[in-house]
Amino acid sequence: NMWWYGRARGGPLLFYLILSFFSSLCSCSPPPPPPPRYSQPPAEWITSNSSDIIYTTGSPSDASLYPIISNGYLGTVLLSGSMYVGGVFNGLSSSLPLQGPSHRAAIPSSVAINIANATPYASALIISNATFYLWSKIQVEDQTNNNNNNNNNSIIYIGQSWYAHRHHRNILVTDISLSKHENTTIDLYLKVNSSSSPDVVLNAVSSSYPHLYTLTNASTLIAETETSSLISLGIASSIVPPCVRVGLGEESWYMQFITAIVTNIDNDDDGGDDDANYLHTAEKMFMTANEEDDLYESHVSAWSTLFQSRIEIEGDQYLATAVMNSYYELLSNLRSDWPFSLSPGGIGTNGYNGHTFWDAETWMYPTLLLLQPKLAKELFSYRYANLGTAQQNAAAMGYKGAKFPWESARTGIECTPVPNTEGLYEVHIQGDIAVAVWQYYSVSRDKEWLRKTGYPILEGIAGYWVSRVNRSGDLYVINGVRCPDESATYVNNSVFTNTVASKALDYAVQASELLGINAPAIWRNISDNMKIPFDAVAQWHPEYDGYDGQQINQADVVLLQYPLGIPMSREVAINDILYYQNHTDRNGMFTGDCSYSIAWLRLGRPQDALYYFNNTLQHLKPPYYVFTERIVGGIPHFVTGAGGFLQNVLFGYLGLQIERSNITIYTPVLPPGGTTRVTVHGVSYLSSLFRFSYDASTLCVTLTHLSRDTPDDGAIMIESASSSKVVPLYLNKEVQFPLGKYYLYTKG
Repeated sequence: NMWWYGRARGGPLLFYLILSFFSSLCSCSPPPPPPPRYSQPPAEWITSNSSDIIYTTGSPSDASLYPIISNGYLGTVLLSGSMYVGGVFNGLSSSLPLQGPSHRAAIPSSVAINIANATPYASALIISNATFYLWSKIQVEDQTNNNNNNNNNSIIYIGQSWYAHRHHRNILVTDISLSKHENTTIDLYLKVNSSSSPDVVLNAVSSSYPHLYTLTNASTLIAETETSSLISLGIASSIVPPCVRVGLGEESWYMQFITAIVTNIDNDDDGGDDDANYLHTAEKMFMTANEEDDLYESHVSAWSTLFQSRIEIEGDQYLATAVMNSYYELLSNLRSDWPFSLSPGGIGTNGYNGHTFWDAETWMYPTLLLLQPKLAKELFSYRYANLGTAQQNAAAMGYKGAKFPWESARTGIECTPVPNTEGLYEVHIQGDIAVAVWQYYSVSRDKEWLRKTGYPILEGIAGYWVSRVNRSGDLYVINGVRCPDESATYVNNSVFTNTVASKALDYAVQASELLGINAPAIWRNISDNMKIPFDAVAQWHPEYDGYDGQQINQADVVLLQYPLGIPMSREVAINDILYYQNHTDRNGMFTGDCSYSIAWLRLGRPQDALYYFNNTLQHLKPPYYVFTERIVGGIPHFVTGAGGFLQNVLFGYLGLQIERSNITIYTPVLPPGGTTRVTVHGVSYLSSLFRFSYDASTLCVTLTHLSRDTPDDGAIMIESASSSKVVPLYLNKEVQFPLGKYYLYTKG
């Protein structure tokens, strides 16, 4: 059980001999050693004021508040016993006794390596590199002989790091580095914190290089539906020795551990059901990563590309770090080469069973749409792939068109656990998806995408609404629904549901006109004549028919102002906010903080937004800025909250609003807390990129990349709402404006 190492990085004695022997048999030479890592925290990290570095000597109050390391395909909460892969679920779509509902399948961790005889003393999350560091130390005796025959104590410093490789999506890496005096010997006792899993059955398989890694064939136990298949996984993991001895003469030492996970749905397009195929691929990916000289560098490079688009805050380091880390939470849970959507708890947890809700399109998607449109587009790949299932869902309930589930997993079937009723009644998600589709078209003007992907989704949703409404006199009504305020479980004419249904039908009509398709006249008729509850005497919107002042658990009516942008008088807008903010549970869902704040900012009342913005920050738990669903309680790593928080900065304080023909910029306001400047890099509009930067008096706009689809330089312009003055934008030429309301658009 003892592995003995000789000179640092110059050739481990026993291990090197064994490895060389097996390598000669396999015609494979051992890879060159990687560059040394950080066995101690770099001094510049300890004193850094960078928003990119979260350095701490403390520990979270709960182990679930350690950071998540994920790459949009796989992930884990640091030091936890389980790993997860996006799209890998276990359990039936609806729960049965002793089986439970469909949920993200837990895979026993192979990367949560604990050094049992070391004492942690510091850690850091480097956000832009998506890498977590943990530093420990061991006190040993210096074995130097001296005249007094007194042994001196010596400190061994050990650094560990973890990352989910951004470029090689199937790879998780952890490594250990050590520095010590050459006259000491140290034994490291390594243990993998691996939890048993009720979700997968594990079978050891002979690996091609048994001295180097283990190979495991894993399979889920219960398929999502009677007709869907189980999911199989191949897992190749570095062997973790129980004890490593670093001997006399060594001053530094390093070892890397790799896990490669491949599923049988990775390769659906080329016959991925062949067990040997995904197992072989897992081995191949492990060896490729193990032999790659610049494995970490390629990971950092991939993240660097993503962070070219970002939000920078000056003057308030806490807020700057909170924004940076929230952005990482979004980016780390989605990728353009894996067709699964976002979940409130992220890929690294089983929060909300790993299911996709309206959270994806309403709270996480908008920031990605403007800063990472390629990633945002992937949400519709997921919805479009499950369009056929959505049509089956509608038919099963006696409706037409397509009914997307309230909770969905792999197949697109309704996965809301029984006896919960959201899957039956919380149908506003149909409109939420339609709004997101139209936002994507408005920002991209990609008519080919609209024809192939967007329009079929809009058409299916419009067909559903036509069959779901009832006629009541001159109006159309929607009865028996659950509101975004989920304390209202079964009501008639939810103001948000009816409004978003009307918008969905309107967008379907507009898309038809753009594509030269004759839309059914009933779409426009219902959209224009939908009942929208409104009290003309008191000048406010009741949440639903018969609402009489009950406390609500999250934002609802205020969503008419943002994100829907429904025109209403200033009086009505203020009345709605004042009434419902005083009837919203203060420890309710996060969405109220974001929505009320943005609504007040749009009305030019930043002091009224202040409470809700500051309330948002209470959801961030130390020391790693982990977002929790509620201020007290709820799930950790609440990606929905991170998305809403970023919307508050991007769409609230900067004031962006996506319209059909332009992006409106409401008068920017600096966030509270000492912020002196906000800069947003890489805002995408019509495939061109922009930089927005503002302080207390001036808005600066720069066109940083001109799309080939734009007719010519100067075709994109900004118009002042107050003076109607139009200023063309030229590539890399900054234009300055006094703070105010503006419109960004292209001529023609």
